[in-house]
Amino acid sequence: MPVNEPDVIPVNCSIPPELLLVMEDYKAIANHLISSGLYHKVGQEKHYYPIAETDNSGKPKPIPPERELRDINKEWFNEHYKGKYAAHYLDSAASFAMQQIQSWRTLGGDITATPHIRKPIARLNNDLYTIQESKLDGTMRIRITTAPHKSVIMDIKVNHRHFSEWSLNRPGALVIVPYGLRLCFTDDTTVPKSKESAAYDFNFNRVVIARSDGQIKEIDMSDVLAIQKNHKAKRESVQSTMPHNHGKGEKIIKKHGKREHNRVNDLLHKKIHGKANEVLSFVGNRHLGVEDLHGTTKDILKDDRGVKFNAKMSNWIHGAFEDIIVHHHPDSKLYYTRGTSRYCPFCSSQLTHPTWKQSKCPNCGLFDRDMLEAVSGLVRTNTRHKKGELWAVVKDIFPHKIETELLQSSKMIRGLPSGSNLMSVYPECAVLSPEGLSDIDIRNDVMHGNRNDVYDSTQRVIGSELKLELTESGNDANSEIDERMSRLSA
Repeated sequence: MPVNEPDVIPVNCSIPPELLLVMEDYKAIANHLISSGLYHKVGQEKHYYPIAETDNSGKPKPIPPERELRDINKEWFNEHYKGKYAAHYLDSAASFAMQQIQSWRTLGGDITATPHIRKPIARLNNDLYTIQESKLDGTMRIRITTAPHKSVIMDIKVNHRHFSEWSLNRPGALVIVPYGLRLCFTDDTTVPKSKESAAYDFNFNRVVIARSDGQIKEIDMSDVLAIQKNHKAKRESVQSTMPHNHGKGEKIIKKHGKREHNRVNDLLHKKIHGKANEVLSFVGNRHLGVEDLHGTTKDILKDDRGVKFNAKMSNWIHGAFEDIIVHHHPDSKLYYTRGTSRYCPFCSSQLTHPTWKQSKCPNCGLFDRDMLEAVSGLVRTNTRHKKGELWAVVKDIFPHKIETELLQSSKMIRGLPSGSNLMSVYPECAVLSPEGLSDIDIRNDVMHGNRNDVYDSTQRVIGSELKLELTESGNDANSEIDERMSRLSA
């Protein structure tokens, strides 16, 4: 059963001198454990405890990586810190160091930038501190163990809106930083996996969510892009007006960059679970498929062709969106995204893309690309794929009624009516007339597929004006246009 992520309450307070020394030593211990873990390749291979004589199961238990890292460095810790700190400090530091190593490996494991703790910090497990007193008004007394039979007592005042609710849960880790404490409370309430599901596709200007009942919703993200665009204009203005005062320019950019980060983060919280609540209200208690985009940016920018997208990819906030939605919706998991825009989730045919926002299937017709990828994510959230097998399709999972609803919803391309069949690869040809008619279908010989060789802009303009004029007068537009076209060509 999935478990809720820990809730963190920040407390800004003065740190006693004893704990300042503890943070410096903890940083040194953690850095030593990180180097040792990388050298011994802890966590890359599974190791097992020896089977006890009384164990008849025949299945050895795996050794957790943090426990293995602790055992490797136990002799070193006793040599340098025995008597100065409690033995449990080695457990906490090993757990913290293993988190840094695993995060570094997840991000690619660049050997030129190995993880290293630079600022004083101490992350203590719940066996190294005790909450002696906790009142509803936020007054707390915490006893922190340093050495055997030695401790430090801190009286703090918590000013957090969720303190009365979160403090009822089990205390987790306690993080000590030079300017305060970070209290972690873990909610052990198990979240039952729902039979219903949903999945989302994240893009720059919108998020599309598909549900297992056939409903698809689009959430506009243009207001977030507006904040980023405004910050970009400010940054370019500062860089152009202060080319010779680099220090002052960097200070101004850093100040506005922090404001931009806070505004974007606040807006995402409002959209996901706050005042607007457009995301979680639509997802409900369904099992959520989260788009796995961790290596996408790196894959795009790894060659010279992707350098031109560097500025645009830096504004892609899919990581912040994922962190917020996973924290507030614990019943979620990542789904594999490669190929979601390559194969049709309804018939598994290979897709083509007439325009950036359109996907065309030779069997099913034209789709909205983001909505089709959301449906693909919904399929992958509900299936397990084995290497060498074909991807599952919608009809393998959902009944025919749900398949029909998802099929119709995916064809609702923004700005176009349902069922429009566009033949051009150029988006400017999709402009509709005020009556809801497209000038693409005026003549059958104007464009076929890619129109580079057969398209004449004068014919399109003349045909568009004639059709609008004759449609308003009530005459037969197509026959009249054919006659005038033949006279013009003659």
